Formats: sequence, structure tokens, C-alpha cells
Amino acid sequence: MGKLRKASHWDVPVVSSLDSADSGGEAFVPNDFAEDGSFPVSMELSGDEGGLDKALLKFYLNRKVKCLKRKLSSASRRNVRQKSSSDYPTCATFTRYSGKFFSGVVDGLCSRYRDVVQRYGMGCLLEFVRTEVPLRLVKWLASRFDVLSSEFQLKKKFIPMTKYDIHDILDLPVDGEPLVCDAESGRDFILSHFNLTSIPPVSFFANKLKSTTVGLPDEDVFICFMIVAFSSFLCPNSSLSPSPKYLHIFRDCPSVRNYDLSKFVYEWLLSCIKKFKDSTKVASKRSVTFGGCHYAFALVSQCSICPFLAQRHAALLCLPF
Repeated sequence: MGKLRKASHWDVPVVSSLDSADSGGEAFVPNDFAEDGSFPVSMELSGDEGGLDKALLKFYLNRKVKCLKRKLSSASRRNVRQKSSSDYPTCATFTRYSGKFFSGVVDGLCSRYRDVVQRYGMGCLLEFVRTEVPLRLVKWLASRFDVLSSEFQLKKKFIPMTKYDIHDILDLPVDGEPLVCDAESGRDFILSHFNLTSIPPVSFFANKLKSTTVGLPDEDVFICFMIVAFSSFLCPNSSLSPSPKYLHIFRDCPSVRNYDLSKFVYEWLLSCIKKFKDSTKVASKRSVTFGGCHYAFALVSQCSICPFLAQRHAALLCLPF
């Protein structure tokens, strides 16, 4: 092997010409990064000239390494931003779903009102405790959910969702009489029952339950509670007022337990997911609404992916599982 010659200041590029050897704009990789580990310049320098050459060489290599790191870091950040923008819908999203509002109403019920809800067969809703469901998570799940096949499509894993999943999570009645929407009949009933001229916001019914000055009849307690449950938790829509599509079932409160409420909540959720996904495809849409029961939607995916996690959630939330 030939003897390596001593490096001089002619072999080491000066600081002002660091970028001249890289005119193509690509990141320059010093020779000490080569696969064979060879280096063309000897580090055995001596004297003042050798010290200066060594300092210049060290400065040159440090600058090139830092430049390469900056370029790699910048490319990595761009990839993260591109991935984030493709994973989630970009338009603003708002929702009337509020587990916080519903749990506040549940916690504020007096013992008599709770007994009324139990007696009419909807005691399962009293077991709900406040649980935060991040909207970002729900939107991500919706982007991975196929409405036609009613399943989550997560890479190679396909997770179906049915009305029985809704029943398992919420313990609502299932396989009963179909709840057929009748908006006109439901609107007329509520207006006449409460002596109103228009459907009020959900807060109207919630305030009746919270009032300590007037004791409500049993039927009014149940109607107000169920309207709050449907509007803020089970089947929220884009309006501050409850949807009239299901209000007609409260004409006969004892028969509410006979309806297939699990199917109704399930189909309402599918409809909301479809509307949300269709809206996000329209470039002119600045904001969209995401209705449906976010809690059940998020928990179905977790229960299917991890049975252990499902049992843990059921224990924490006091839900039958």
C-alpha cells in the first residue's frame, strides 16, 4: 500500500467555497461517510501549518454534517405534515354531541326523577358517566369507515359494526318494534303537550329537569329526559332544537322500551357518517356537522380491536358487557 502524503492547505477547501463543490444543490456527504471507511487525507498533521489545516478540515466537515442534518430534518417535517393532512378531513367540523352536557343532566336528577326513568325502562342511560371522546379521533375513524359495508377498514383489518354492537355498549332495547320517523306527528305532539308554538332548544327540556320549584308529572320527566338523551347523546343533529323525527314515540311513554332503539341509533349514526364524508369532499364547504353517537362509534372500534380494552372500558363506565 502506498504511503499517504501529508495534507496541506491546498487540499482543504476554504470556508468561502464550501458550496462550490455542490453546485447541483444536493446534500454533500463527506468521504468519511463512505462505505469502505477510507479517507483520502491523512490526519497526521504537525506544526503551525498542520494545526491550521486540521482546524479548517474540522470546520469544513462540521458545516457539511450540519447542512446534511438540516436537509434531512426538513424533509422529515414535510413528510409528517403531508401525512397529517391526508389522514384527517381539512374542513372545520362542529357537532351537537355533548357527553358533558348529558352527564350533567344525569347527575342533576333527583331520586324521584331517576326512579321514573328506571320505571319506564331506560335506566341504562342513567349509568353513563362523563367520558370525553376527542372529535379528532371520531373524524379519523369516520375516514376509515365504509358506510355501505358498515365496517372499519384499517389496513388489513376489517371491523364490522351492527346494531347489536350499539346494544352491547349502550344496553338500549334491541329487536323490538321498528321506530318509523314521523316528524309532523312528533312536532304536533310536543307543541300541544307543553303548550308551545315552536319546538324549543334542548336547554328548555334540560332546565325543566333541573328546576326545583315545580315538580313535573312522571310522563313529563321521562319525555324531557329522553329528548335530552336523544338530542345531545344518542342522535344529535345540527340544530339546537331536538329533531321531530322521533318525538311521536312519547305519546305512549311505557311503550318506548318496546322499540328497537339500538337499530334507530345505529342507522342514525350511519346516516351522519355518510353526510359527513360527503361534505368533506366538497371544496366549497368551510364547515361540516358530525352528528350521531360519538361515544358508541369510538367504543365499537376499540372493543373490536382489543377485547381487553373493551372489558376495561365497560368496567370504568359501569356498562354491561
